[in-house]
Amino acid sequence: MFLISARAIENQCYLLASAQYGEHNEKRKSYGHSLAIDPWGEVLSDAGGYDSMGSILDNDLATPSIIVCDIDHGKLKTTRERLPIRMHRQNCLYSW
Repeated sequence: MFLISARAIENQCYLLASAQYGEHNEKRKSYGHSLAIDPWGEVLSDAGGYDSMGSILDNDLATPSIIVCDIDHGKLKTTRERLPIRMHRQNCLYSW
């Protein structure tokens, strides 16, 4: 979760991270945790999943689910004004 938050902050964008969840067979288990993160790295929505020990984190979130969040374009603009990282990028391959 922390790496996803860091990516949202450094790219000043909302980030949606989808992840598989559940036991697929005896040898393979996916841990879930689909997330929606805002440009400041705050978790807006979390689909839950397993912890690293294989225990379900929250029984209410132990079933397949869909998460939603609102994207605030004003917050996006404010973030980019307060942290003007684009001004510091020279010869950047990516642009907004």
